[in-house]
Amino acid sequence: MEINNLSEIDLANIPLPQIRARYGTFRAGRAGGRAGVQTAIGDVLEKVWYEAVERIALREYESWIVDCLEEYFKRDPCPTTRREARREALDLYASRMFENEMWVGYIPFNRKYCPDAIKGKQFVTVIAECCNKPGEITRARFDSGDTICPVCGRFIKVKQVSGELIPEKKNLSREEISIDRELIVMDNGISAYIETWFDVDEKFSLDTKDTDIMVDFYALYNPDSDILTCSYVVKDGSESTEHPYLPTREETALIKAMMEETCMNEYNCDLYGLWNDTEEQGVCA
Repeated sequence: MEINNLSEIDLANIPLPQIRARYGTFRAGRAGGRAGVQTAIGDVLEKVWYEAVERIALREYESWIVDCLEEYFKRDPCPTTRREARREALDLYASRMFENEMWVGYIPFNRKYCPDAIKGKQFVTVIAECCNKPGEITRARFDSGDTICPVCGRFIKVKQVSGELIPEKKNLSREEISIDRELIVMDNGISAYIETWFDVDEKFSLDTKDTDIMVDFYALYNPDSDILTCSYVVKDGSESTEHPYLPTREETALIKAMMEETCMNEYNCDLYGLWNDTEEQGVCA
């Protein structure tokens, strides 16, 4: 059965699952054809379907969710018109995709717009071979074997996984690290050299004792995304190898706080001010 007018749908009572899209339909015609959406109640004209979902969201006091989904898609690097973003938002709202832990946007969307929805949930931090940068995916996604890179979205082979602090390796403390006075503004964030006063062999699972191997520890913080990543560089003669280090939440908070202190002491501004001072490349006025 085809539905071509909004009046043919009982918008006051129809439950959302009844109008959820199953697949798209198309019938050729003189005026470019008819595009539709197959649902449990019939083949709904595409334009009418979007209007119906919009009305149901309003009825359920969930228009704010559609608004948030639209805003989320406007941040996509690919050019997206307002109409395209709104339709994408309505598609995801109708399928309740924002509640699906297999959705690629589940963590970033809910962390920004619906933090209570992910409170208490466990996520897995992975480092994919494609981007070699840490990022989080849901436990459901990880357990399914359909693992995606949280950075670029490719299906990946997991190189390294870290979910919880290894019991025998305690959090770094303020007494065990110090931030170098020089903070370097780079294209992807503010870089800081971290002086180490802890056992690097134990922390990074290395074996440098009785050798000439040196280990340098770095942090990179992006004030726009509020993401801090760390790495350590193993220097053996003329060779050097960089390895990612996944700080715990406590270590992340500590390093960010110490970088803020250094920034205020050395540049008389906070990290966000340093980051935005592009003209002088890291020297605040």
